[in-house]
Order: sequence, then C-alpha cells, then structure tokens
Amino acid sequence: LARISEYRPHTRTMGLPGKAVSRSSAIQRAGRCGRVESGVCIRLYSEEEYESRPLHTPPEILRTNLAEVILRMMHRKLGHISDFPFIDPPKPKAVKDGYDILIELGAIVLDGRDYVLTDRGARMSRLPLDPRIARIIMEARENKCTREILVIASALSVQDPRERPPGREKEADAAQKAFVNASSDFITLLNIWNAFRDVSRAGATESGKKKWCRVHSLSYRRMRDWKSVHDEIKAILKEAGPMKGEKMEGPSLAGDSLYEAVHKSILAGYISQFAVKKEKNVYRFARGREATIFPGSGCFNSGPPWIVSADMVKTSRLYARINAAIKSEWLEEAGADFCRKTWSEAHWDAERGEVTALERVSLFGLTTVEGRTVSLGSVKPEEASEIFIRTALIEGELPDRPAFLRHNQALINRLVTMENKIRKRTILVDDEELAAFYRQRLGLVFDVRTLNKLIKEKGSDEFLRMSEEDVRRWLPKEELDKYPDHISLNGERFSLTYRFAPGEEDDGITMKIPARLLHAVDDGSADLKIPGLLHEKIHALIKGLPKEYRKQLIPITGTVDTLLEDVTEKEEGFLPGVLAEMIRKRYGISIPATAWPVDSLPEHLKIRYALTGHSKQELKASRDIKKLTRETTREEPDRSFEGARRAWERSGLTSWNFGDLPDEIEIPGGGRKTGKAFPALTVEGNQVHLRLYQSGDNALREHRRGLIRLYELQFSRDFKYLKKCLSTPKDIKNKLIVVGGATSLENMLAEKVLEDLMGGTIRTEKAFVEKAEQARINIYDSCRVMLDLVEPILRIYAVTGLRLAELEGANRSSTRMVAFIDSLKKKLDGLVPPDFISRYDKERLSRLPLYIRTVLIRAERGVAHLDKEEGKAKKLAPFIEALEEIRVTLPSFTSREKLRALDEFEWMLEEYAISIFAPELKTAESISPGRLKQKLESTKALI
Repeated sequence: LARISEYRPHTRTMGLPGKAVSRSSAIQRAGRCGRVESGVCIRLYSEEEYESRPLHTPPEILRTNLAEVILRMMHRKLGHISDFPFIDPPKPKAVKDGYDILIELGAIVLDGRDYVLTDRGARMSRLPLDPRIARIIMEARENKCTREILVIASALSVQDPRERPPGREKEADAAQKAFVNASSDFITLLNIWNAFRDVSRAGATESGKKKWCRVHSLSYRRMRDWKSVHDEIKAILKEAGPMKGEKMEGPSLAGDSLYEAVHKSILAGYISQFAVKKEKNVYRFARGREATIFPGSGCFNSGPPWIVSADMVKTSRLYARINAAIKSEWLEEAGADFCRKTWSEAHWDAERGEVTALERVSLFGLTTVEGRTVSLGSVKPEEASEIFIRTALIEGELPDRPAFLRHNQALINRLVTMENKIRKRTILVDDEELAAFYRQRLGLVFDVRTLNKLIKEKGSDEFLRMSEEDVRRWLPKEELDKYPDHISLNGERFSLTYRFAPGEEDDGITMKIPARLLHAVDDGSADLKIPGLLHEKIHALIKGLPKEYRKQLIPITGTVDTLLEDVTEKEEGFLPGVLAEMIRKRYGISIPATAWPVDSLPEHLKIRYALTGHSKQELKASRDIKKLTRETTREEPDRSFEGARRAWERSGLTSWNFGDLPDEIEIPGGGRKTGKAFPALTVEGNQVHLRLYQSGDNALREHRRGLIRLYELQFSRDFKYLKKCLSTPKDIKNKLIVVGGATSLENMLAEKVLEDLMGGTIRTEKAFVEKAEQARINIYDSCRVMLDLVEPILRIYAVTGLRLAELEGANRSSTRMVAFIDSLKKKLDGLVPPDFISRYDKERLSRLPLYIRTVLIRAERGVAHLDKEEGKAKKLAPFIEALEEIRVTLPSFTSREKLRALDEFEWMLEEYAISIFAPELKTAESISPGRLKQKLESTKALI
C-alpha cells in the first residue's frame, strides 16, 4: 500500500509549444502519409493548455474508490485509514464515501464512534475484488445461484469483451443480437459466456475460437481474461469452502426463479444504483441522480419501470451502461437496513379486526412502496391502541360486539337520551374520560385478537363493564321528569323520542304515530303534554309577536314565567290559542291568531310527527300534522287492518245484500286489541261501496251519503218521483247561478230530502227497508217543505246580489265605499255557499233570508251614512275576530260536539248582526254582548 501511494510516473507528455494542432487534423495528416500503425504517438497541445496541466499524473490513492482499501486495512487490522502515513493522504470526503459504501454493503457497522468489521465483511475481504462484486458473490451463495453470478462478477471485473469498431456499429449489433436479453444486460453477459463455453466444449481450436469471436464482434483476448478471472474467483471460493447449506455444484435454477435470484444478488452489491422510470430512457436514480439508458444496453427503448445499473459513465451526460429490469418489492428486502417507512391514514378496519395504516417505503430518496395496508399495532402500538379504543370501542365499530360493549353502549345510549331531552351535553362524560376507562384496563390492545386474548386471561369481561358512576357527571332528575317517553291523546298512547342535533332533519322531539292512529292526533295537541318544552316555546312565541303586542308584554321573561304557571294546568288545546286566551284574561290584550309566529319557530320547538308502519319503521315525517294528514290518505296500515279490509269491504253495491253492519269492529293483533275500524257505506263516482274507516266521524259522514245513493239505486222509481216533485219553479230558474243551475239545485234538494227521510244511523237491512217505505209516504210533503225553505233564499239572494252590483257601480269613484260594498259581497257569498242546502239544517235555512236581508239593509243604509255603519260594525268586530282565531287554531281532529258549539256561536253572531243593523227584522231570541261573551267563553272552554 505504501509503494502504491509513493508511485510517481517519470514520463512527461511531450508537446510542441506554440503550435496548435487538433487531434482530428493530426489523424488526417497521418492518413495521407499511409496507414496508422503501432509506434510512438506524439500529442500536440496549445501552449495555454500545456501550461495549465499538472506536472505529474495524480497518485492512484487520490483517484480510486477507497472502499476496497479500507476493507483490507480493517481485515488486516492496520488501523484507521485517516491515521495511516500516506505520502499523499486521501481527502476526508473520499474516506467517508468509502466507509459509506462498506456500510451500504453490510461489510462494516458503526459501533458507537468506531467502525467494526462484520462476518460478511471478513468473507468479502478475502476476495481480491471490488467490494460491490464481492458482496454480489456472497449474496449469490445464499440465493443458490453462485454458478451464474461468478460468470457475471468476473465479467464486471474485466473489460467488456464486446467490440463496436468505428463505422461498423450496426454490423456489430447484428452479430451480437443473439446474445441480447431485453430485460437484463447481465443475462446478456451470461449468454455470451455460455455460447463461448459451448464452442470451447465442442473442441474448437484456438484459431476456431478467435474466428468465432470475430464473427460475433467479441475480443478473444478479453474473453480469455474473463475466463481467467472467473477461474481464479472460483478457486478462491473453493479454497474457502462452502457456506452453511451451500452446494457449489448443486442443481441450477431456471426461468423466473433464476432471474430473480441473480438480480437480487446483483442488487445486494448495487443497492444504491437502482432507478425508477421518469420518461422514455430517462430514469431517476437513488440519492437524487438522473441518468439516461446507454443506447448499447438491451434495456434501451424497452422501458422497464425499475432498473439496477452496475456501470455509470459521465460524458456529455450521465449514462447507465449495464442495466437490468427489477421489481420494486426486491428493493425493500435488499435494502432493509436503509429503508425509511412512514405511515399515514391510520384507521380502524372492521373487516380485518385491527387498526391499519397506509405504509410508504422509501430507499435512498426514492419511494419503493406507496399506500400498502399494514397493521399499525406492529409498528406503533401506542397509537394503534388509542385508535382501537376510540373507534372500535367508544364509537362501537367492533364487529360481533362482545357482551361488555353491548352493556356499555346501552348505558351510554340511555344517558345520551337524557341529554337529548334537556338539549345539553352535560350528563355523559366526554370521550377522553371514556378512553381513559378503557386505556387503564386494556393497556396496548389494538385488535380483536389481542382483546379476546386479554379477556380470556382475565377469566371474564367484567373488568371492562362500565357502571353509571363511571360515565355520568350528574343526573338532573327534576328536569328529566318534564320530558315523558309517552303521551296520551284522544284515548291513544304515543311514544316520543328526543334528539339533540341542530341542523339535522330529526332534531328535537319526534312523536311516533302508527298509521292507524293518525286521525287521533290534533295540530299542536301534544305541546301541553310535554312540560319541558313549554318554557322555551312560550318565550319564542311571545318574542316573535309583532312589536305592537310584544311591547305590552315586557319584561318577556317575567311574562313567560307567569303564563307558564297557568299553561301547565291545561291538558288540551292549541298552545297559541291557550296563550291568547290567558293573555286576554290576565293583561287585557287581544292577540289575533294570525299574529303568532308559529311557522317561524326554531325547528326543535316544533314537534316532528313520524308516521310508522306495522313493523314500526318510519314511513314519512313532517312538523306539520295537517300536511301529513292531507298527504296520507291510506299510509300503509298495519297488516291486521289490511286483513280486516279484505274480509269486510265490498264494491259495486246496488241493494242491501251484505247483512247487518256493526257500529265498529275490533282488530286483533299479537294476542291483544290493536285498534278499531268503522264499517260504512260510501260513494265513489256513482257507485256504492262498503269500506272500513279508521275514524268514526269519517265513517258516519260517508255512511249517510252512501245510504242516500243506495236508496236511489234500490228504489229508483221512488227517486224519480222525488225528482219530479222537486222541479224548480220557472220564475226563479234565472236566479240559480249560485247553485250551478236548475239540475244542480234539484239534485241537492233531492239529497237533502232523502237525508231527512233516510237520516239516522241505519245499520240493518230491515231498518233500511222500513225507512224506505216510510219515505215513500212522506216524499211529497217533504219536497214541498224543502221548496218553501229554499225558494225565498234564492229570491232574496238574487235581489241582494243585484242591488250590491248597482251600488258598487254608482259609487265607483269612492275607494272607501267600494271596499265597504265588497265586504258585503263576501259576506253574502259566505252566507249562501254553493252547498248551502246540504250544509244547513231546516232551522238555519228558515232564518237565512233574514240574514241576507240584513246584508241588503246594511248596504242601503251604509251608502247613505257610512260612518254610522262603521260605528255599528265595531260592536261586532271583537266577536268576529274571536271566531276567526278559534277557527284558525282549531285542531284537524275535532269532535262533532265541539263543532256544534262553534256553529251555535256563529249563528248567534248573525242574530246579533240583525239587532245592530236591522232591528226591525226581529231576532229569533234575546241577544246581547253579554250573552255573546258568555257563549264565547263556554265555546273556548269546550274546544
């Protein structure tokens, strides 16, 4: 080593100063003098270039790769290379690079601050080869491809035997084409060796071998050198003896197995010289380098995704000369000690039953594996355990939930329901405390397997079961009592669910309504049944009132507290209506129904009505019960009701041939009564059908119409006589526009007469026939009575309508007068709707002409003295407003008794209007504001 470092070349390149001659021109001149032969070549330089050149060639110690020097020094225990007394000591960077290569090859390791030779390094040092090639041979002995690798290793240790004479490149490429492997230049070298060996074994002479080499553009001398190096390496390995389990001449691998073994061995020596494809023939190499595939390589233009290169040459650019296609999976195995792994997107995988993450593997700056799913517990057990606890256990995503988890979740769900009721997340402890409970008991558990193992070791899962004290902060019992789980309406029981999720569709209180009980739910009837809802809802209703009312109720908080005491005593009613009445009594403030901000309330203050089917699944939901009722005509009744319909219903009836009808039937289900149904006759088109109804009122209303139509069909001769008796007088036919003409009037009169004659709740065939016989006797008299009631109404209606039109035309210039007459026209239309004959009973029909005449008198007197008319109207206005308020807040489901009371109050208002505007017409009974107020109070109390 000392002699090598002290070597000095004593020759000096000769030149002719001052004479610049290019290399190409020198060759041209030599060519003109004759052919160029062996001899002394004198190279000519310019004076400037000559003077700039160093006096001596740099010593080899400064030009060579120091890895082999360092390896031999460490093997022979010559000390650290930095301490060796070289005449020309190498630079520190070159020394560091040498150590780095040996660490990369696994020949040495860093132990503290000193480098230590490994067993592998010791074996490598015995081979007189470059450490990379020695490492390849060591790996090949483990991969059982020593025979092939010795050929390739010896080829890499000598000059490439392939020749490409200038001007004959294409001929040389064609001659060597048979050896080329498009995936690996190493296999190409192996193919050349095998071909040359076959020629030698065939008994070829020296001249024959030379000829064969010339034909294939190979250097015979280099082939001999190759064989010589191969034999020397083989002899050294034989002398060293086989490694454990190795057979030097064992059976050879073949095909893909051989390719993989060979190139894995090569990767072991050139682990830092792999690359990934960037673009055609351009590759990104490890440690940030970029190189182009050499055109003479078999990989040129074939473009494998990953390659390894044994020779990098820098000319105009960096070229990779000897290359082979590899798989990225091999890199992780070959460079395991140098791979850097990172993990991202850690998550609980329910299918695998463990916490997983996406792994990214990089080697010397290049990513070799991207997005591989791995178990996080094997690399980051603490993080994996935390994810397991929070996702699999707390969020309940553990498949086939064990008993302890079902117990804990049931407990947590119960507390969450409490929080949903009071709309505060203050009862249940937070997730951190739940995680601490599991963390303390589980330790590093991150998958189902380790969890089951721990439970088995403990003997049971009791240690993982939570108590209410473990997960509850406090218990607001008094507040929770204000939020019932069930309420009763109209004799039926309904369940309530609570959810605290602002912005979600089901936020707030949801009332579950079986389809068969939809008729039993009133609009707003449930509000008073939920005490916990009242304070916030009353506050929102009052705060949302128009300013003119709201300012009279300041301070709002005090008003709400006062009203709440009174409201809690109520059990039924529409909350805005109840509040309006209480405010009127307590504060003397009349708030119309239209002023209450019912529609603008926050969603969670409006009860959500959910219609459910027979299996309790939610069919549809709305916060407007009227809309839900309107849209739901027959919303999937339960199976029991469907079965009853199939048993009872009939279509296309023309006579009573279906037996007697009970008032109601019971529908059994699951061993107990689940509801009632009401059979009734109904009219659809012109036909009569027997149907079942879920509402008794609906059934009764439809049954009356069905009876009349069945009478028309079964006793058609009597019905024709009835129509004949009801023929409209000629002098009023032109006054029938209000009822749609003479035919429409006759049909309504016939229906009214039949309703009077066939009225009642006929449920048997015998009663139906008896009623029909009785009706036949009384038809004529009933027709005359009905005509006598209706005729004056039509006459006065026509006169009043004509007079109102005349007055409107005469006073068109007065906006105030036009508005007054227009209000009377609306009043007239309200008194005489198109269906007034069927709507009113005989008593109302008899008084209707007087109510119409009152409208006419108001018109005549109002045109003359409008101020007096408006003064009188103010007396009636409070009662009309009260009536409107009741009608607006009236629940969709209202009993006949309540409707009758409201109807009586409305007719009392008409009598009161007579006493104010036309006292000469006389009222049917004594009427006064006091009596009206008394009737209003009793009506409100009933409704």
